[in-house]
Formats: sequence, structure tokens, C-alpha cells
Amino acid sequence: MEKAASKTDLRPPVATIVIPTYNQRPEYLRAAVESVLAQTVPVEVLVVDDGSEPEVECFGGKVIRHRENLGISAALNTGIQNMTAEWFCWLSSDDMIIPEKIELQLAALKRSGCMASFHRYYVMGGGGQPTAATFPNWPSHKRQKQELGVGCLINGSTVMIHRSVFDDVGLFDESYKYGQDWEMWCRISRKYEWLGVNEFLGTRRTDGNLTELIARDEDMKRVRDAEDRRIRKQYGPA
Repeated sequence: MEKAASKTDLRPPVATIVIPTYNQRPEYLRAAVESVLAQTVPVEVLVVDDGSEPEVECFGGKVIRHRENLGISAALNTGIQNMTAEWFCWLSSDDMIIPEKIELQLAALKRSGCMASFHRYYVMGGGGQPTAATFPNWPSHKRQKQELGVGCLINGSTVMIHRSVFDDVGLFDESYKYGQDWEMWCRISRKYEWLGVNEFLGTRRTDGNLTELIARDEDMKRVRDAEDRRIRKQYGPA
């Protein structure tokens, strides 16, 4: 492995990591950004502040600010529209990646010839020990498309996607409030096979994340459930 890329490294970034954030705990955002800055290959860091109050601090990388809260889809699309690298990654502002994440995932993609991938990750709750998240093992692209049409089996903080894929299938659908990730993974799977990288390259926090917030709020759950039905109707088995 290479050592962590120097802040004065003049090589072009091999990937852009987009970190959407909205009123995130500063210590969580700092940890997310620092995990990206520690990568062993040159990367571009784009923090998209989706209308936070107060505005987020710049812990490193470039900050793009929305004047108002437009939602995760809009924040991701802003990142994609401003990225300069060949490969896109998404990191939630309360998650973290290991220093070798970009190097290892990119190497796996180049070996496979695939244009989109995801990897294994740990789940960390409040004060508990990290546990391994479920990792799908699809025997075929057909099975992959079928199972993705039933449930969101790919976590956003694990993806690496070539920018040309978005040119082909379009950006995140901003009509979704919570299901934009699942809908995008299904849309991509119609034309591209997802590569599963069987290595633990990141950690997802569950203490106070969006999934936990939805579970406690009936209005949010109704919106999420309606979006889930919409996705299953469009992409699920006939």
C-alpha cells in the first residue's frame, strides 16, 4: 500500500468523495472528512452543506453550500455536477472509511471491468462494538436486479461509480426524500452489473442517523413507505 497521500500531492484525484451534510454533529463530520483526507491515493473531497444552520465548518476539502435545505438527492447531484475526478463516491457525514478504501475498491473495479461497485462495512451503534452488516452474494446479474427490486441492499457510503454511468442513466431523482439511493441502484442495475467487493472498507454509524430518525417519526415513516412501494412497483418482480 502507498502511504497516505500528501496534502501537497500534485497528482490528479482518482476519485471524488461527495459528503452531503445537514445540521450534522461537528465531531461526526470532522471524522468523516478526516477519514477521506487520510486516503492512500489522491482524492477530491466535496462537502455539500445542504442549508445547515449554522453553516458547517471546513475541516478540509471544498465546501459547496446550498442556501436552503434541498434534500439528499439535490446535495448528491450538486456534488456530481462539480466533481472533477473519474470516479464518484458518496460518504454520509456520520460515516467513516479506512485509509485504503479508494485504492482497494478502484483496483477491484479495474480488475473486473465493472463501472459500479459497493463493499462490506461495519455498523457501529451508540457505545457498542462494531458488527458486520449483511453482504449480498448474487450469483448472476439477473438475480442482482431481481433482489435489488425488492429491497435496498447497497449502502450509499460504500459505492464507487464511474461518472459516465450518471451521463447514461441520469442523476439522483430529486422527487424522492428518502429512497433516492435505492432507486438509483435499481436504475443502474438495469444497464450495469454491480461489483460486490468482499472487504470491510468503512463503518456506518447508526446513533442518530436518518434511518433511526425515520423509525421514531410516524410522518417520516409514511413518506418512506410510500417511496418504497413506488420503487418496488417500478423495479420489483412483475
